[in-house]
Amino acid sequence: MAAAAAWGWGRKWRLALPYLVAAVALLVWWHATLYFSNGHGQQARPRVVFWNIARGRLGYELIVEELKRNDPDVIALVEAGRKDDLPFWMKQFPEYRRSDFSGGVLIFVRGSIEDQLYIKFDSGRCKSARVSAGGVSFRFVVVDLVSNPLSWRKKPLRELEAILNRWKDEPLVVVGDFNTPADSVFFDSWREKLKHGFETAGQGYFATWPSPLPVQAIDHVWLGRSLKSNQCRLIDTLLSDHRLIEFDLMPTQ
Repeated sequence: MAAAAAWGWGRKWRLALPYLVAAVALLVWWHATLYFSNGHGQQARPRVVFWNIARGRLGYELIVEELKRNDPDVIALVEAGRKDDLPFWMKQFPEYRRSDFSGGVLIFVRGSIEDQLYIKFDSGRCKSARVSAGGVSFRFVVVDLVSNPLSWRKKPLRELEAILNRWKDEPLVVVGDFNTPADSVFFDSWREKLKHGFETAGQGYFATWPSPLPVQAIDHVWLGRSLKSNQCRLIDTLLSDHRLIEFDLMPTQ
């Protein structure tokens, strides 16, 4: 587009036209690869929300309002602040059970949460818990990987895959900010065991960062084979540089 504009500014239309056609073709292709319409049926329960809230850049109160508006049964947050922010979070969802605050990762469950485990590795962190909500029990893993764009993605994703193998026999839900596009080659081995929530039940444009004009799909939902989702959608706000992910869960029949 820049080259087309530059040649067009100089009224050299024959030079500008090929660049313009190429740019439009690339934009159409890019949009087609990131647009899904795979949702089926009405949204069921439990309703799960994942969000990187970017340490509440516009205030945690607005974050809480947005979360309550969606009435989720399970809430997973990364970049939820520092330990001195914990008193605030403890007051916000009194009807939910809550995880600990290690690593700035928080889980709220309208149900039960047990067997919590926080794991930190060289290139990221994750929190695991056994969760029961809305009549569905599952192993819930919340991920937050390094954001350095020059960091090689193979190592953290292989480390994380090895961690997930601990729960390969359980109903598994993995959500998080992977800072890695969904079409990364390092997710190929994941697809042998897990299915991508938005690719199988997504509605709309699948790019999560940077909001409000996202161009990369780096926040993901992965489901074990014994679970499925009817609907997975992304919600735009100005409260974080990441879009909020909302999806439902049910056992695979």
